[in-house]
Amino acid sequence: MKKSFIGILAATIILSGCGTSQMAVGDPNAVLAGAAIGSNVGGAIGGLIGDSNGGWRGGYRGSAIGTIIGTIAGAAIANAATA
Repeated sequence: MKKSFIGILAATIILSGCGTSQMAVGDPNAVLAGAAIGSNVGGAIGGLIGDSNGGWRGGYRGSAIGTIIGTIAGAAIANAATA
């Protein structure tokens, strides 16, 4: 137990130096628009894929997962494009 704690503590200390203090900040309005567009497109595509794979029960799951992934991807792409 003590060895694993020391190992985790050492890894945390070593890996904490790999970060950066500078943030890449894009235009907040563009990030919001990218997230909204990604959410809508991801929800539509996810709903279609889920519907074709699992009948009517799969559509809402695919739509929910597509919305989450589309929102994150849209916000990240808009942030990178305007930074």
